[in-house]
Formats: sequence, structure tokens, C-alpha cells
Amino acid sequence: MSSFPTLTEEECAAGLKPWHPQAGSTQLPGAPAPLAYQVKRISGLFPIVLAASFSNFSFASEPAMAVAQGMGHTTRASSDDGGAAYTAPSTIWLSSAFDVSGGARVGTGQSRLYQASAQDSQTGPIGLGVQWFRHDEDTTPSRADLPGWKRPGENFENPTSTSVFSASLGGGGVHHLFSIAAGLRYYTRTAPVTGAQSEVNGVISMGGIVQDQLTLTLTAENLIPQDGFDGAPLSLGTGTRWQPTERFALAFDSLTDFESKDEGIAFTSMAGMEYRIGEVVPIRLGWMNDGVTSQGYATAGLGVSNETAGLSYGGRLEVGEGSGDSPGHWHGLSLRASF
Repeated sequence: MSSFPTLTEEECAAGLKPWHPQAGSTQLPGAPAPLAYQVKRISGLFPIVLAASFSNFSFASEPAMAVAQGMGHTTRASSDDGGAAYTAPSTIWLSSAFDVSGGARVGTGQSRLYQASAQDSQTGPIGLGVQWFRHDEDTTPSRADLPGWKRPGENFENPTSTSVFSASLGGGGVHHLFSIAAGLRYYTRTAPVTGAQSEVNGVISMGGIVQDQLTLTLTAENLIPQDGFDGAPLSLGTGTRWQPTERFALAFDSLTDFESKDEGIAFTSMAGMEYRIGEVVPIRLGWMNDGVTSQGYATAGLGVSNETAGLSYGGRLEVGEGSGDSPGHWHGLSLRASF
């Protein structure tokens, strides 16, 4: 009776083969040499490591809540989205508000995103903002990406959890028309393949409001040189929001990433629009192109909101050549309360 390990019927049907330890010169018919087996195992792990690092998005966190998710992830000049205080801390003072926001999102790859944000620029001469985001995702590779041989009991499951906590301080002009802010970010990630990782980094942001219609921000992100934490690159972000009326707004953001690509820089562009029906029902559309992954996303959203509260939905869909036969899709809800 053979003492070699066996696989389940499902694993056999998927084309997997048992690992066979070489005993002297004895080898199963068709079995690769030990070195070839090691190379195949290591190369089979590359998709897992890449998935743990980047998944369906090139950054460690996705701070955009449902408002900005529906507008192409344009957070950097949109104070009504809870993620703005993270992507552009200068918006804390420009908003002249005391807001608390929370949200969640689910989608492809068993992706689950939880978000919380609070900012206050009313009760004192300095604006304060805190944010927390956690992204849980199953980055286990598909059967096609697995190496053809496995050890008994070997497990390729790779649930990944990434979280970011940030705190920012900002201030500026008496009329909240100009602002400068700085903040710290604490990144953590846990995954069976890569283990536990963490990093502390900093951000500086400045912004202003022109003629009560145009909001502009400039933010330098992750300024402290670091190694070993994927998804927190040195970057320069810009935010533009033009709102000529209470019902209509256009937003354009950009993020220039100096580290994620081995050669050259990566430029991510984001654009969105919002139109309010009856001043309380916003309809949102947007587009985003991730410069690191070269993946395009179409976005849409709607909500119900006024000056004191808002409930929003935002959706995102992969489009273009990289979307494949089953494009990734994500759906988020967020709730805002203003005091």
C-alpha cells in the first residue's frame, strides 16, 4: 500500500498532484526534479504575494466613502466625503464643519471595507481630523495560479487585512478660505503569506477656496522614506472641485505616485460630477484610471442629504481590457452627521 499523500476528489478534479518527497533515486513517473519542483512552488507563490500587496487596487487603503466612490474617487477637494480629511487634510479647515461619517463597502474577492471619520473645524482655532479604515479581502489565488504540486496539508489560503489610522491638524484664514495641514498615518497589514507589516508615515497639505466656487488642494503623501510596505508610496495629490450652484458640481483629482512602479512614475486620474434633484437627492457619476495597475473604473452613486445629515450609495465597476470576463464590482454605503 502506497504511503504517498492523497488528495481529495475536488483537488484531483482541479488538476492538482500530490507532493512526492524523493527517496534516494526513487521518483514517481513524470515527477519533476527537486529543483524544478522548488522553482515551480516559488513561482506559484508570486501571484499570491502580488495579490496580498495590491489586490484590485494599487493603494493600501481606499479612503473614499460612498460620496466620492460614486464620483470617481474624487475626495481631495470634496469636504462632504469623509475620506477627504485623509487624502487632503487641508479640507478639514476649509469645510468649516463638525462632521462624523461612517461607511462600509463589499465587492469582488470577498472584499469588505469599513470606514470611520470625524473632523472638527468649528470649536477652536485649529481643525482636527481622525480617520480609520480597514480593508479585509480574500487574496487566495485561483486554481490556475497554484503550483501543480503541493505538500500534504499545504494551504494556500491568504485572507488579508489592511488598516490605516490617521490624525491631522490644520488651520488657516479666519474665513476658512485658506488652509495648511499636516498629519500622521499608521499602516498595518496581516496576511499568512507576507506576515504582519506596519509603517508610520506623514502628510502635508495646503488648499484654498476661490470666489466661493472653486476649491483647490495640494497634498504630499507618505513623506518619510520607508521600505517594505506596499501600498503607501511617496505621492503628490491634487484636488479640484468647481461648484457654481448648490445643485451642480464637477471634481477632478490626480495622484502622482513616485514609487510603486520600478521604472518611471504612475499617474492616476479621477473625475466626477454631481447633480442634486430638489437640492436633497444627489446623482453622481465618475471615472477613474489607476496609473499603477492601468485599470479603469466607472462609478455611479446617489443619496439623500441636507446640511445636517446624508445617506449615500456608491458603486464601482472595472472596465477596459483589464476587466476580463468577470469585471470586478464594489458597492458602498456611508452615513454623515453634521453638528
